[in-house]
Amino acid sequence: MRDLGELNMNEGGRPVRRSPPTDFQISEFEVHFAVKLPGDYLTFLRQSNGGNPELGAYQPKGLVQPVLCGVDRFYFLSDDHQDLEGVWQATREWRTALGKNIVAIGSDGGGNQIL
Repeated sequence: MRDLGELNMNEGGRPVRRSPPTDFQISEFEVHFAVKLPGDYLTFLRQSNGGNPELGAYQPKGLVQPVLCGVDRFYFLSDDHQDLEGVWQATREWRTALGKNIVAIGSDGGGNQIL
């Protein structure tokens, strides 16, 4: 995994100050949605629980032609199940369209979900 510090996560140009999710918050989310969050994603949440990456482009794996995709915002995981910028609300809202084993973790500048 890349050095997550390279992303320079921020909110309005300031470092993200939100606390990392607790083990209970992670477990509650996983049980509610019947998913197991990947270890790399949990490492990411523990370093920066949501925010806007300064390094906001990635190249998806498995494509025939290389393409760069953008990231506007990563969602956070907390006790707030209703916040529109939280992984709870995003997953709940997009679950019908995306399927049961998919978790929305962020969005691009056009509102497309990153899964």
